[in-house]
Amino acid sequence: MTISILKSYKKLLFICSIFFYLQPVYGCSMKNQKISPFPYKGFVQIFNSINIKKCKEDTPCKVGPLRSIGSGSVIDHYNGLTLILTAAHVCESTLNPKIEETILEKETDIEVRTWDNSLLSANILKISRDPNMDLCTIYMISHRQPLTKLSMAKKQPITGQEVISMSAPLGIYHPPAVPILQGRYSGDIPDSHTSIMTVPSEPGSSGGPILNENREIIGVVYAVNSAFNHVTLSVKYFTVAKFVKESIKIFRTKNMSTPIKIVPE
Repeated sequence: MTISILKSYKKLLFICSIFFYLQPVYGCSMKNQKISPFPYKGFVQIFNSINIKKCKEDTPCKVGPLRSIGSGSVIDHYNGLTLILTAAHVCESTLNPKIEETILEKETDIEVRTWDNSLLSANILKISRDPNMDLCTIYMISHRQPLTKLSMAKKQPITGQEVISMSAPLGIYHPPAVPILQGRYSGDIPDSHTSIMTVPSEPGSSGGPILNENREIIGVVYAVNSAFNHVTLSVKYFTVAKFVKESIKIFRTKNMSTPIKIVPE
């Protein structure tokens, strides 16, 4: 009986010793684990307002503002201005043609909401007229608070790669907290400008960037399957890369202190 008890104590002492020696190793591994900072200061929420000022008489038209909401990302800073990438339908909110017929006078306005909850006015730089290539860039006076510039990825994603989106689904955005959502790149739809991403989206997500593990842009949200919101349509990598390159070229070469005309695709 005595021998049995001694053996039990020895086993217990051995286990405790092993735990004691392993604890510093475990602690170091946790301490040295690196988490890359997320570029949430490069996200913006975009408000497109149509202010109806005058209506035709005896029509359902009502004077007042109509507002749509989207998402976007900062892609360049130059000469005191900031360039933002988003979706074309976020830049240009279109009304039903029958409603348009009842409006005599209206004004449109684009505002950008930043990570510190500031609202800044913006103008359209470049917009695609191809409905299958839903992209737009807007510019504004650079904010006094730093806005992180996001870069295009150097290569396209591969099927099954993990991706991350920053967006404001259903307008959900509490600066600086932006919804960060994960999913997978499922591939490109043949003969189109579209990729399928399994990232949750809702109205309000449009224009939000889709990023790779290096926090670089590989796509832009423009639509979601209403019956299954984990299937998101994104403008594909090569289309976005070309559009961003052309936008930055215009942004850096035009005299942006004067009004600039919309550059159609």
